[in-house]
Amino acid sequence: MKNKFLALFLVSSLFIASSISKADILYKNKQAMEQVYGKYNKEKNCWISREKITGLHYCMRIARYESVSTGNNRKMVYLVTTGEAIEDIGHAHVVGGGYYSMMAYQIDGKNTFKLIASMPMEQGGDYGYPPDSDQFTFIKIGANRYGWRLDEANARQGNGWTFTSFYTPYKGKFRNVFSLLTKSSFSTYDSNYDKEEVIIEKNRTVDINFSDYPTDEFYPLKIVVDYTGKDDLSPGTYEVRFSESKNKYVAPLGSPLADELNKN
Repeated sequence: MKNKFLALFLVSSLFIASSISKADILYKNKQAMEQVYGKYNKEKNCWISREKITGLHYCMRIARYESVSTGNNRKMVYLVTTGEAIEDIGHAHVVGGGYYSMMAYQIDGKNTFKLIASMPMEQGGDYGYPPDSDQFTFIKIGANRYGWRLDEANARQGNGWTFTSFYTPYKGKFRNVFSLLTKSSFSTYDSNYDKEEVIIEKNRTVDINFSDYPTDEFYPLKIVVDYTGKDDLSPGTYEVRFSESKNKYVAPLGSPLADELNKN
């Protein structure tokens, strides 16, 4: 009887040690934030980070998180953080946006925490505000690779545009591995056309899909481009692949996408 109780205790202990609850993840989220940003500020209800160029301080909070089981009683947790300036910079479009960042950590059944990747804060959004949380979409970008898609939309004086970017942990950092203007609607005036002012419309729509290569570390991207009016990018369907040497997706030389994807 004593041996049965002992066996039951060991099995129960193993189950408890191997399970990772939502409460565990929420607690470790805070640990990840402290490791990247420092101590939690109770007065501001956030983690404060100083932006190096401007010297402004940003109140960073968790905007989104997702977790993925990786086997062996482990999970990878992916966080998006966003923040506004603590200093009063106003909310006009000339001040730019707020800031956002991303990080990923691993947690196991013993509640062991390990930060896998993070990234410096990047400016985004508009009028002093960071991108909204619903602009970030959790995506599977490779066979065992996950990350975030950011669709950042802006508008000025009747013109609108959206940049789409993919982020994922790679080589110890959370990296921007893809960025492209995916939607645009511009109206410009040309006074040299028959000596009269005419409106030149430039409307671009780009659809991005992952090609079906289930074993690739980074899935190839199938990019479908359409536009009405005048655009610098020819319509058509293009495939781009990830470059390990460039740490991002690049277009083949001579591709209409090369000028936009291969810069930097």
